[in-house]
Amino acid sequence: MKPAYFEVLSKDEIRMIDQESKRILEECGIKVMHKQCLDILEKAGCVIDRKEFRARIPSRLVEKAVDATPETFSLYGRDPAHKIELGKNVYFGPGGFAVFAEDSQTGQRRVAVRQDLIDHLKISDILDGCEFNHVNVFPSDVPHETSDLYLWADSLVYQTKPIMSENYNLRSVDALVEMGTIIRGAREAFIEKPMICLDACVVSPLTQDARQVDLMMAGAKYGLPISIESGPIGGGNCPMTLAAVVAQANAEILSGIVIMYAVRPGTPVLYGSWGRLLDMKQLTVTMGGPEYALQKVCIAQMARYYKIPSRGGGVLTDSLISDTQAGYEKMITTLIPALGGVSYISGMGLNETENCLSIAQLVIDNEIVAMVKRIMSGVKVDAENIAADLIISQGPGSSFLETEHTFNHFKDHFNPNISNRSVYDRWKENGAKSTRKRAAEKARDILARSPKDPIDPKVASRIYDVVKKVEAEI
Repeated sequence: MKPAYFEVLSKDEIRMIDQESKRILEECGIKVMHKQCLDILEKAGCVIDRKEFRARIPSRLVEKAVDATPETFSLYGRDPAHKIELGKNVYFGPGGFAVFAEDSQTGQRRVAVRQDLIDHLKISDILDGCEFNHVNVFPSDVPHETSDLYLWADSLVYQTKPIMSENYNLRSVDALVEMGTIIRGAREAFIEKPMICLDACVVSPLTQDARQVDLMMAGAKYGLPISIESGPIGGGNCPMTLAAVVAQANAEILSGIVIMYAVRPGTPVLYGSWGRLLDMKQLTVTMGGPEYALQKVCIAQMARYYKIPSRGGGVLTDSLISDTQAGYEKMITTLIPALGGVSYISGMGLNETENCLSIAQLVIDNEIVAMVKRIMSGVKVDAENIAADLIISQGPGSSFLETEHTFNHFKDHFNPNISNRSVYDRWKENGAKSTRKRAAEKARDILARSPKDPIDPKVASRIYDVVKKVEAEI
């Protein structure tokens, strides 16, 4: 039997957060830095203060918007076999905003470059634990004005799995659709089986800036799925308590869902939060602690209450390197959100509170995800698995090592790829390698292989031509 979802909020607490979030939107409202969107919201029933760019959203409109949002939707890879059904299962993948990279040879931290992005994409495409790719490397050696398009283009070329990333403006969304159309052959095919999910983030507290609204409206225009996320920082741009982080994030996410509804009802939405806390001793944002994991469970519960697929950061650590701290923090920020039922958990391959990419850590995180998936699969109980007849037939003092039952079932259990289960002397004979070293070697081995499903070079060239065209226009 698979374990039930882990919950931390009671039904009454969920209803209270829902009611208070709606009260925030109705009495305080949200700042919308987009004149056209304010007009659309007014037409939908919001009370608009154009002087303050403030939209006060009535509760009945929130409820209509939530009811119109799909309960599930699917994303597809360039290879359509890589399909994830959001709202039905829990999926894992990379995600974050790494501007630094850990060199796989030296282990030294440096500024991230485009080759780091490409290496990350090649490795994550091979690893089973990466079921999608939320692009998490921001290279320093591409033009800033079109860096978002380089992220998309490289992802479409080097990934066969579903992709999420950011866009900087409406023009880049149009260019992205053009790239997807090149791969699928027709825009209708690209929209019907979307390979991508747009990513829009509300600016806490309670602000929808012009760029994010443009992205939401563009997603709705094309009918593309979009993640609406909020990342309030308790003690910074949000009250310090966990309940406040959840309530404010909920209000901010709901405001985005209302915008999507006002533009195009029924647009697929991921309800997402990277809500976290400020460490008052270090004055840093923390994502590796138990509170971060608990907040993701709350987000999953609120999303289920609204019947919308959920998204949250996970597999994260505040540790600066791949050490013991990274191990225990990543396990808690993977296992707890997964057991809580977060649909889309992103953060694999990052250290330093999502600031530094490590391809060795990506391989380690793949192992953590495999362990968590095994826990989530639960314990199968039937006559074959209880094996009472075998226990009786073998009798006291016997061995089960050579039985057919053992042969048939030993592969049912978790089998590690890089974790060490050997005895000390054998480990020493094999070089006494640390987990990080074994993971780095595996990452380099993956990079040395030929891609399993390379894109047609002519198609890749056309994709990069789209980026160059936008650069020329700029």
